[in-house]
Amino acid sequence: IDKAYEVDKLVPVLDWFNLMTYDFHGSWDQNRAHHSSLNSKDDEKDDTMYIVSYIA
Repeated sequence: IDKAYEVDKLVPVLDWFNLMTYDFHGSWDQNRAHHSSLNSKDDEKDDTMYIVSYIA
């Protein structure tokens, strides 16, 4: 997120963040998973709740 957005500068001028997450899976994966998981497996840092906690 920090590489794409300066969140600390956006917070004072925005009253809404619309969060859209996608995690694409396919034949290259060992197993199947939901395309935008709410919670991660183990200590992955690419799920929705991690991003929400990071921004908050």
